[in-house]
Amino acid sequence: MPSLSMVLVLTALVLLFATRYPEDVRQALFAYAILPVGAGVLPTLVWPRIRPAWALMQVEHLRVGAALLGWFTSIVVLVCLFAGVVTGSARFGALSLVAGTVLVLAALAVTVRFGVMWTLAATVLVTIVSATIGGDVLAESFLWIAAVPAWPVTATGPRVWVALAVGAVLSAALVVELHRGLRGIRPVRR
Repeated sequence: MPSLSMVLVLTALVLLFATRYPEDVRQALFAYAILPVGAGVLPTLVWPRIRPAWALMQVEHLRVGAALLGWFTSIVVLVCLFAGVVTGSARFGALSLVAGTVLVLAALAVTVRFGVMWTLAATVLVTIVSATIGGDVLAESFLWIAAVPAWPVTATGPRVWVALAVGAVLSAALVVELHRGLRGIRPVRR
């Protein structure tokens, strides 16, 4: 998929260009823009291409759903690992990975169930809410937990453990929902 490769290269170039700026600017750029937009757009680039063959893929390989989720998670791991290296923070990289996994699985669930346009609308909404809550004094209130993409920036101290636990629960719930949703997809009729 050339478009996916170009998006990953563009992400890497933006992160490399951001090394000219202080660490907090790099972290904010990744957490408030690159992470939520990338995690939301990734399923919209991939799912429409594989959807027509999904029923056949399930017949050919029973664990294709797990492979798809693993592939999405691998992309998130790659990008978040690079962001952790560029920002120089293992905590930031780990929380980015948790938040990115939750976001990409949620975006895939929305894409599978409702379509690309709903996913793009949800991505814009999540990005705005995250930047509003995470980049403001609201990040000091209990609302920080609602701004999942901002977790790498807002979850410090004991909040790290809360974010990791909530992220694990959300990821597990999304995996169960996606396996159920992907299993029930019928062939596309033309």
